[in-house]
Amino acid sequence: MDIEYQFKYTPHPDPAEFRNHTHNACELLYFLDGSGQYLVEGTPYEIRPQTLMIMRPGEMHYALLRADHPYRRVCVNFTESVLESLDPTGLLLRPFHKRELGQNNQYEERTADIRFIEQCLLKMDEADLSTDYGYLLVRSNLYAALCEVYKGYQCLEQLELSNCASGDLMYEVIRYINQNLCADLSLPVLEKRFFISKQYLNQRFKKATGTTVWDYILTKRLILANQLMDEGKPATAAAFASGFSDYSSFYRAYKAKFHISPRQRGQGPVGITDTDAPRGRQRS
Repeated sequence: MDIEYQFKYTPHPDPAEFRNHTHNACELLYFLDGSGQYLVEGTPYEIRPQTLMIMRPGEMHYALLRADHPYRRVCVNFTESVLESLDPTGLLLRPFHKRELGQNNQYEERTADIRFIEQCLLKMDEADLSTDYGYLLVRSNLYAALCEVYKGYQCLEQLELSNCASGDLMYEVIRYINQNLCADLSLPVLEKRFFISKQYLNQRFKKATGTTVWDYILTKRLILANQLMDEGKPATAAAFASGFSDYSSFYRAYKAKFHISPRQRGQGPVGITDTDAPRGRQRS
């Protein structure tokens, strides 16, 4: 199962239903209707119709929605392997990987042919994934949409657009954590490095990301462990290489977060790692 498509309509969004989550796959999220903010690694983006969000594997995100405004969106999750034969140099994955976490996640009319992307995504809804033709239709429209995203990415590079200043404290904390996942990232260490009290750090971090500092670190380490296991590392070696001090704590954290053991990983749709993730139509 390498591609998932979901069209979803929520007439009265309940904020409690939209928790912070990540995926092991790339994601295209297209807003047809909605009002509020979409936060990616602490960076807020305005939710507006005819805008596209892209997220790479492991990039945390969630929606802060107005309950009095309906929320309609199209969500596509796909594994990077689906592009290998078509794009061996990884050109279409650059918009997902060649940027800082939480930066340049949003595409709109000034940076891309957003209507063309919308048409591609909506055509995918017409496909019957149980047939070879339907699967081909989904893949061809995904490729076309990603080509337009790449054109928009080039435009963003030229404009040097960014939604979060590099000097922002939470941006710097998030960046430091992701660059030092195997180091000591306890609150006292972060407190000393960023000259900020533990209480204030947790308060600011929760407001920016929707989660606590420790839960964020734990999730990121688990995602790294998953990536290492996908590359062939044994679970024990992956646990130590992703910042865990012993295998038992890794195992407990893995089971608590993903509700499966490390040996059972990859058995869910497109490697999705959170219960909030879409469960759309699939090709097995």
